[in-house]
Amino acid sequence: MKTQTTYLNLFIIFLLFIFSLQSNAQTTDTLQMPFVEHFTEGSLEINNWTTDCDNWAINTFTGQPIPCVRFNGQPFITGPYNRSLTSDWISLKETNGSIDIFIKFEYQGVSRNATSNETLYLEVFDSIEWHTAGEINSFSSSWEIKMYNISSYLSNEHFKIRFRASGKNSAELIYWAIDNLFVYENKPYPSNLRGNYYWEEDEFGIRIDWYDEQPLGFIPPVSWCDHFHFGAIGLSTEGDLTYAARWFDLEGWEDLDLYGIRYHLSDDVFDSLAIKIWRGQNGEILQYSNNITDEAVADSWNTHYLHPTIVLTDTSPTYVGFTIYGTVPGTYPASHDDGPAFAGLGDLVKIGEADTWDTLSNFGPDFNVNWDIILTYATPIAFRGFNIYRKEEGAEDYQLLEFLPEDGLYGDRSFFDKYPSVNIYNSYSYQVKDVYVKYNVSPMDTILSLPAYVTGTDDDFVTILVTRINEISNTDSPLLVYPNPATTKLNVKSKLPIKKISIFDLSGKLLWERNVADKHKIEIDVSSFKSGVYLIKVDNGVRVNSIKTVIQ
Repeated sequence: MKTQTTYLNLFIIFLLFIFSLQSNAQTTDTLQMPFVEHFTEGSLEINNWTTDCDNWAINTFTGQPIPCVRFNGQPFITGPYNRSLTSDWISLKETNGSIDIFIKFEYQGVSRNATSNETLYLEVFDSIEWHTAGEINSFSSSWEIKMYNISSYLSNEHFKIRFRASGKNSAELIYWAIDNLFVYENKPYPSNLRGNYYWEEDEFGIRIDWYDEQPLGFIPPVSWCDHFHFGAIGLSTEGDLTYAARWFDLEGWEDLDLYGIRYHLSDDVFDSLAIKIWRGQNGEILQYSNNITDEAVADSWNTHYLHPTIVLTDTSPTYVGFTIYGTVPGTYPASHDDGPAFAGLGDLVKIGEADTWDTLSNFGPDFNVNWDIILTYATPIAFRGFNIYRKEEGAEDYQLLEFLPEDGLYGDRSFFDKYPSVNIYNSYSYQVKDVYVKYNVSPMDTILSLPAYVTGTDDDFVTILVTRINEISNTDSPLLVYPNPATTKLNVKSKLPIKKISIFDLSGKLLWERNVADKHKIEIDVSSFKSGVYLIKVDNGVRVNSIKTVIQ
């Protein structure tokens, strides 16, 4: 009986131990999505990173910007090694049932003896086992971006990630460096957010810049034109006009989604307009038709998203176009480039109820239609454009300021918020988000991305102060404070000798003050100031002048 009691107690202890492990895995939610790590605090313990060696450490000499975390080859590890940097639990509870979870980070690899032996792994722990999501064994003196979809490894509400440095002898390696880590849901997002006050002749206001990354799995639009709207065509009599282009070489595109069509419309004087897609060698099979009269905008590039999408399961030709019903004589709704025509491919036309395709070149015109088709890998998320949000000084919430539709281009983007949309001597904060649609449901869902972050910071906004002058070039001003916004140094220049300078936050709290021995120019170190709007007061012994400035 005593032995049975002992076994029972041991069994209960074992169950309690297992329960404690499960409880820890399912209730610990130290890190929330989206999770952002710039390693700026100088300690791995800030976000509960753990490591099994001294080789993983914060480094204050490298980074994007400095500092970053590195796995150093020293102290040397002789023989095969695996050394890990592991995150705390990351919670999925606050996500929106995302289709995809991504990890993105920047890395740099420097080697003494570049071999395939030294490898950096990205791994994901699903509460049961570790999975390899990425493998890096290439070295580069420049920083590179890596992005991985880890959705297939997530089967619980919590997970961990780790970077595992592996090799045969760490003496072959100088270091692996990692910085600007993002774990986020659903879709890529803009980055490298910047904001500046600008002055151009009689215009002034705020310029917002950001970098638009090409969406993961995105294939650039395939075009039958050079995107130069050269002219337009129509009918000399009232009737219907069908205008299309033919893509015949779709080898390698099998199993891709055709989810969007971009077209240029010159005018909208007609009864109705329908987008159409045909398949088959001669375009004899009408596979898609949708009336888009209400969504088409004249004298503009338009994008139409298909619902449902068309999966290109074979390499048969695809004809894309629209039928204009009830054209008015003397109007020219269909647009074209400046040629030359690719006869039978870029210049297809049907007039009225004709059964077969003709070409514009048979009527004399030598040009192609203005068409793109947009393809992607099998994912029901399509990029639509950008939302620009603004929060005025004193307001609590951001408001949608403007939507910028996608145009098929990626890279550096800009938005200008000009006077009088912004007021003089007021500050404004801005956010930028990508806008996506989930096109496998009807009606399509609109999904917003993570906001763009300021590089190397945890800030997903920029704050800019609007003035009415070009501060630096206007040397006639009795008092100048520049640059605006400032980052590390702030210059105060006065025609009258300066007695005292004070810096206040917008609540009126005095943050910094110095007595000055009648100098005309002072440089102030503001690198320790938080991003925000500040009031600079300059006392020249006769009067006190106040100027608002922004520190980023």
